[in-house]
Amino acid sequence: MSLYQHVLLATDFTAQAEMAARKALEIARRFEARLTFLHVIDYFPEDIPNDWIAPEDQDPQEYLRQRAEEALQALAQKAGAEAQTEVLFTEHSAAAGIVTFGREHQVDLTILACHGHRGISALLSSTVERVSRHAQGDVLVVHPAP
Repeated sequence: MSLYQHVLLATDFTAQAEMAARKALEIARRFEARLTFLHVIDYFPEDIPNDWIAPEDQDPQEYLRQRAEEALQALAQKAGAEAQTEVLFTEHSAAAGIVTFGREHQVDLTILACHGHRGISALLSSTVERVSRHAQGDVLVVHPAP
């Protein structure tokens, strides 16, 4: 039995996420583990990029799902990964969504990039900190290159 059987990359599509994706792929390959790329959209997202705001004639949730799926596929392609991709909407925080997904899908390693859209000022209450505290398996935090 391998140390890791299911590796999860939870991503917010920042520049650091690309580095985290490459590391997730390498770890999944070394352990012959299943690899999933996940993007969680908390209800209702307040800090999405302007170009992710749905046009008036489209359902906002479906529009966000489509944009996130496209971004996940692009990230997997950039990293050279054959990964399952998942978009999750949650009425709770992104951290709660990541932790719940991990428990429901028997994830034993969750990988996250250090900084998200909210920036370093929210580090102590950040998604990374909360996932690190509550995830059922190991958590790898990928910091930006110096």
